Amino acid sequence: MAKTLCGLKLVELRNLCVELELVEGVEELEGKKKSEVVVLVREYLIACGCDPKTHDFAKSVQSLAQETPPPSASAVGVSQPSPFVMSGSNRGHRWASWMDEFSVYISLYGQMSPERKKALLLHCSGSEVQQWFKTLEVSKKEEEDDFQAAVRAMSEAFSPVESILFERYRLSEMKQAQDEPLDDFVTRLRRQAMFGKFSCKSCSVSFEDEILLGLILKHTTSSKLRRAVFEKGSSSLSEVIRLGRSLETSSVKASEMERKEDVMLSEYKGPKSLQRKTSKKWFPKSKVTSQEITCRFCGRKHAMVKTECPARNQKCAKCGAVGHFALCCKSSYKATSAVTFHVSDGLDDRAYAYFVVEGQRIKFLLDLGANVNILPVDFVLRKSLIKSTGSIKVFGGGLIETLGSVDLKISLDGENPVSRRFVVTKVGQPILGFRDCIDFGLIILQNHPNICRSLESEKPVLESMLKKKFSKVFKDVKQSVMKTTKVQVHLKEDVRPRYIRARPVPLALREKVCEELRDMVARGTLSRVQSSEWASPVVSILKPDGRVRICADFTHTISPVINTQLFPLPHPEEVFADLEGAKYFSKLDFTRCYEQYALDEDSKKFLVINTSLGLFRYNVLPYGLATAPAIVQAAQEKLFEGINGVKVYIDDVLVFSKSEEEHRRTLEEVLRRIQDVGAKLKAKKCVIAAQELTYLGFRISKEGRSVDTELIRPVLDFPSPTSASEVKSFLGMVQYYGNFIPNLSIEAAPLHELTKKDRDFSWSEKQEVSFKSIKNALANAPVLTHYDPSRPIVLSTDASPVGLGAVLSQWVDEVDRPVAFASRKLTAAEINYSQIDKEATGIIFGVKKFERYLMGRHFKIRTDHKPLEYVFNPKKDLPGVVSARLSRYAMLLSAFDYSVEHIKGSNNLPADALSRLPVDGPWRGQDTTEIMMVKSINAMETSETELRQAVAEDPELSIAVSAAETGDWSEVKENAFVRRRRELSLMNGLMFWGVRLVVPQALRRKFLEELHITHRGIVKMKAVARERIWWPNISEDIEVLVNACVTCQANSPMPPAEFVPSAPASEWERLHVDYMTWNGKQVLILVDAGSKWIEAEVMRDTSTMATLRQLFGWFSRFGFPKQIRADNGPQFASEGFKTKLSEWGVELVLSPPYHP
Repeated sequence: MAKTLCGLKLVELRNLCVELELVEGVEELEGKKKSEVVVLVREYLIACGCDPKTHDFAKSVQSLAQETPPPSASAVGVSQPSPFVMSGSNRGHRWASWMDEFSVYISLYGQMSPERKKALLLHCSGSEVQQWFKTLEVSKKEEEDDFQAAVRAMSEAFSPVESILFERYRLSEMKQAQDEPLDDFVTRLRRQAMFGKFSCKSCSVSFEDEILLGLILKHTTSSKLRRAVFEKGSSSLSEVIRLGRSLETSSVKASEMERKEDVMLSEYKGPKSLQRKTSKKWFPKSKVTSQEITCRFCGRKHAMVKTECPARNQKCAKCGAVGHFALCCKSSYKATSAVTFHVSDGLDDRAYAYFVVEGQRIKFLLDLGANVNILPVDFVLRKSLIKSTGSIKVFGGGLIETLGSVDLKISLDGENPVSRRFVVTKVGQPILGFRDCIDFGLIILQNHPNICRSLESEKPVLESMLKKKFSKVFKDVKQSVMKTTKVQVHLKEDVRPRYIRARPVPLALREKVCEELRDMVARGTLSRVQSSEWASPVVSILKPDGRVRICADFTHTISPVINTQLFPLPHPEEVFADLEGAKYFSKLDFTRCYEQYALDEDSKKFLVINTSLGLFRYNVLPYGLATAPAIVQAAQEKLFEGINGVKVYIDDVLVFSKSEEEHRRTLEEVLRRIQDVGAKLKAKKCVIAAQELTYLGFRISKEGRSVDTELIRPVLDFPSPTSASEVKSFLGMVQYYGNFIPNLSIEAAPLHELTKKDRDFSWSEKQEVSFKSIKNALANAPVLTHYDPSRPIVLSTDASPVGLGAVLSQWVDEVDRPVAFASRKLTAAEINYSQIDKEATGIIFGVKKFERYLMGRHFKIRTDHKPLEYVFNPKKDLPGVVSARLSRYAMLLSAFDYSVEHIKGSNNLPADALSRLPVDGPWRGQDTTEIMMVKSINAMETSETELRQAVAEDPELSIAVSAAETGDWSEVKENAFVRRRRELSLMNGLMFWGVRLVVPQALRRKFLEELHITHRGIVKMKAVARERIWWPNISEDIEVLVNACVTCQANSPMPPAEFVPSAPASEWERLHVDYMTWNGKQVLILVDAGSKWIEAEVMRDTSTMATLRQLFGWFSRFGFPKQIRADNGPQFASEGFKTKLSEWGVELVLSPPYHP
């Protein structure tokens, strides 16, 4: 029976470590846990090339112990081969070359088992080959070990059968390049000749040398070599090669002797790893003589001979003429004049250019292989360095440690400077990267037929092909349920069902709600049930398209008793960390993702909603359930498990890859799995094969990630202030980010002048210049920090008379830094809201705006309105009577994990500034709460105009309306309004408590008479009033009205007679007993119902036996009664008490629970 690593006991693991000589003795492992010993053995197995998961320890470990782990590459003294790149042409040729390099590398390790050789082969070949090898069928032949079988299978797969004639044709077309050494040319010929198979089929004698000899004589660039071969009659390949080497050596020595003097120009070039390794095969060495000049055709220094100029036969990439390089082209392009090429000693063909950086002239190396700009630390000592740690991988594999980065203004000619980011290192040579070389016009890229097409050009074709191949996935259907395991909802033990009656639906929405419920039943989302122990109410939300969204409110039913499923949502940082090297991206969006997961039968009985049409149960996972995000995330990750290049965040799937072919394969595998489970995608929201897209609020591309520009639009569009208060708001917002703006106090001086007391507001050109300068500095500064889920999230909101503002921020290095801004104007109806409703609307606006960041994570809501800290506190119940709007807002917030914090208005300046100067337009939707309020008005036969006039004439109510608008309740004398100030709201000049209209004094008698027109009683009249109207002391007014009604009094029923218990027939027939507490002591009391005789005794022990002993003592004196009455105390309700009384012939009567 196989015994794996995890199956070994701790004692066996310790003995195994000693046997493998991992430790000197068992004593070294004393006190160590099993997990720590497992890690020690696991590392050894990996070093030996064994799989820790499947290795069988039931066999003897001697074979494992005999093999020692191979030495590391550093110990051998040579680096391992670079990973094999599968993409590209001539894969068979490249694989043969790579295997030659690997054979040399593996020979340095000495004797190794075939399994270890195979493991080392897969390790060196790279992760791409490892994943591909898993799909390869490897079958061993006779006398072939694991390593040989793997090499054979991989070689056959990488080197398909090709035409020998074609390989020989390739060989015949190979020519020696100008100034290419003969040895290099012969090496290229020999490698290609390997694929030509130049050997006799019958005797296997090779005639490769004869073929190569003819090709060398035909295609060599040295005419001296041809003449020498014919003169000396050389006939063997080795003789011709020796002759060619001799001629090359003599030519080099002669050139050295012909120099008149050596010119050694010393110049620091930075670290050796930064120097571009230009191949000597393709570029001739410049002859540096005393008559060298800087050539106006190529920009380099060489002798004044036209034949020495490397540009003499080159075509200009700028004007198309032959004879000069683009950098020396005289066609109109002002940046070219600033470029200077410099050749130091004939070996450096690097190009330089002078730039003006922050007023300083600096010489930059133009490095076409660099993707970043590098600046030595000496140039930025006086600048604001953004510190960060890391390293840059340079040409040759070396690493340069970075000190941070800095944004500086740079220009080529001193005019029109632009901002560029530089990586700061200790390297002494400033370097300009490839991208900026193009941007400044130093390099010009032109269309060429050899330039490969990108996947972007093939995007429509690929998207059409995938949608056609997987048409079922993109098909638009009303409802689709996945063929996966059904979702289970688990509740805590011993919970009592909670049934909440249906909430009233506004008349204006009743038909739409019924229609939406029928539609949900038709598509299988809901099923009607006749009865249920569980029932949750619903909230109807009117969508912008006029339809209604039905949302279940599980806040007080399922959510408090559900067992939370702990499955973490992925951090965006984890997603972006795996995108290194990716060039192609796709985003897939599921159609109503939650509703594609079916519920099991046991879970359906919990998820029942109570509506105006009756009870309905959910058949699919509903939105709003606290555990829904974790359930969906776990299922989605399981669905795409094992596919490289796929990230999932609830219903958003990101596919990324490094090559076109890999991206196609990954997309097809993802879509195939989606099709197999029967899921559906929303075609309109899917993005296929893009080189740049938005995911989780970030713009991602092959260059990296950046914040979407729409997130900072409110700051960039901030309008010019029109009053001193707006200037203060603007300065408060800017001051919040003062650490990011240099010389802010100097730049803002003209604006501060307008905020002084007794100063008239006058906006002049000086203030406008200062205002724009600060805005530009703020917009160009690193204001927005990247969203990091590991840091606390803060949502600051505020509301002004004209708009709403929200700022999402995080604490970075003990500083609260913003992530994004948002603001919008108030609608005409929202302007009439009370201040508490405006502030609450601002919170909901911020939560909805940044839902992508907040959903599934704990965050803190900051508001400068104190009452909302109590109303929206998730740890406290909602007040018994609160406005319908605040109640609905609290329900929306219940789907989030948050806390509320109150801050002073002076500390909430950013959100305050955005609310006072909103950018976005007002919300176009309709508030269903207003519809319910209109219903309360229309229920009474009084016009809205008459009501507003009566409110204006009511001195008490008009003051309360003004207080609700301003938030200042100091002038309100009526305590009934002050106590309910958090629950009062305004609409069109009328005040409401919840959805109940607050009636002015002049109309109260009229409203009461309308309520009493059918002569309702006090109770019924109060119940009807609670649904529609309210004013202080309305209950007393109703009682007075009903009691004064003659008709009601005449027809009122007689009150029931007072209950009088029956008296016993004789004394000591019926006794009453109970315990009472007196001065901290327990006293047993006995009362005779006939004579009212009382007996009392202080009891040290109140148990059943002690109580019976005391009763028996009393009975010994007065005799046994017929009946004893007691409450449900544990002494009286016990079986022992009942049994003993029964033996004495006494009947025991216990009172009903909670009714003594």
